Amino acid sequence: MIFEVIKEHQSSQQEPIQLKVGDHVSFTDRLSGPEGWERWIYCYSDETKLEGWVPEQIIYKFKENQGVLMRDYVAKELDVKVGDKFQLIEELNGWIRGRLISSNEEGWLPKDYIEPSRE
Repeated sequence: MIFEVIKEHQSSQQEPIQLKVGDHVSFTDRLSGPEGWERWIYCYSDETKLEGWVPEQIIYKFKENQGVLMRDYVAKELDVKVGDKFQLIEELNGWIRGRLISSNEEGWLPKDYIEPSRE
């Protein structure tokens, strides 16, 4: 299904966390706030030395603050402007991952920044 961007978004990340199945992470904070973006955990990767927010449900927790990734994950956010067309891939915790039609670039956007396209 094709969606249209209704609110501009600029990525706040310089180098997004990238993880592979089996990567070990340690985590500290859980995201909570008025946005409704629940179930995000701030992780640090020993393998890549990168850190960032990761969906809680893709982490198998084997200790209080340690886990292992159950699937690949890249936290890349997209830079978009109003009117851009977007193909939805998945939705997790108030964010959507998809592909920009114009460039085929994949990444994440807040869910409330898109709506179904009328075209």
